[in-house]
Amino acid sequence: GVSLPSHIEDYCTRELVQCITLKSLVERHHLDSLDVLLVDTEGYDYEIVKQIPQLQNPSKVVIFEHKHFTRLKYQICIKMLRALKYELHADACNCIAIHG
Repeated sequence: GVSLPSHIEDYCTRELVQCITLKSLVERHHLDSLDVLLVDTEGYDYEIVKQIPQLQNPSKVVIFEHKHFTRLKYQICIKMLRALKYELHADACNCIAIHG
C-alpha cells in the first residue's frame, strides 16, 4: 500500500494565479465560436459555466462537472442552459449540454 504523509500541509503550496473571464479568453484568442467547451476546474466549474450567456456565440457542446455544485447552483445552471436552448444529459457527476 501507499503510506500518506503525516502532515499533508508539508506537501501543499499556495499560489496566486491570474484569472480572466471566459469572454476575455475567447476575445484574446480571436475565437468566433467554440465547438466544445470542456470545463474541469476542480470545484470551480460553476464559475465558468455561469459566464456562457456573455459569449456572443454559444458553444455547440458544453461539458462540465457538477458534483461540487450546491443544489441551488445546479438548478440555476440548468435553468440558464435550458433558456439558452441547450439539451442536457447528466449523470451523478457530469453534465453534457448540446446546443440545439
